[in-house]
Amino acid sequence: MCNAKTHRHTRDELTRFANELGLPFEPADLGEFETPRYRIGPRQRHAMFFVEDGGLRAQMASFGMILSDPPQKPLFNNARSDSLTAKYPWKMHLRRLCLIPADGFFEPEKEAQAKGTAPWRFYQRSDGGLFWMAGLYSRIKAEVADRETGELVERTVYGYTVITTEAAPWLVVHNRMPVIFPDRETAAAYVTAERVPQDNLVTYTNNDFESWRVGDAAKSWKSPNSSKLIEAVDQGGLL
Repeated sequence: MCNAKTHRHTRDELTRFANELGLPFEPADLGEFETPRYRIGPRQRHAMFFVEDGGLRAQMASFGMILSDPPQKPLFNNARSDSLTAKYPWKMHLRRLCLIPADGFFEPEKEAQAKGTAPWRFYQRSDGGLFWMAGLYSRIKAEVADRETGELVERTVYGYTVITTEAAPWLVVHNRMPVIFPDRETAAAYVTAERVPQDNLVTYTNNDFESWRVGDAAKSWKSPNSSKLIEAVDQGGLL
């Protein structure tokens, strides 16, 4: 699973990264976009990208697909690549493909579904660069509070889920990881497909990621946004 990620690059760097996809890019309304973010978890908002009317569009959205107003529990924040076409709600959103930018993600040092707690590890590319994760998005009409007046108004609300697959050999212990695209061409082919291309949802095997164990503060959405969330807790936790 992938329940938390980071985004430390600037808005301009993100825009340049999106332009590298080679798709007509509609300037985004990212008024809420903040950086750096050292832990973006479920229910928190972040940018995602999808294709609409032939062009790439960026949109602030909640981490976790929103299917009702008020939002349902539990959140649908991860989707297994091998069950997209068979299980609710994924099979209802196979044409709503999105790309999720990140420059790091967290995974627990235990197998998925294993009981008990475990330390978390932080993973990033060795060069610290941005990468694209595969996702699906939801879009509904909902009543939300206006940020200036506080009054309830009807607006289009977006949410997204991260698609996961079998872990690469370099992932420590945990047996699931996000679908990460190895290059811009693969990412562009995914987001422009008419429905989920299963052949694109493969394990990222390039050995260009590094990781280290982090403190328990990274597990909590209540922790202040700080670079301390991704600091190594000891040299023994480094790869």
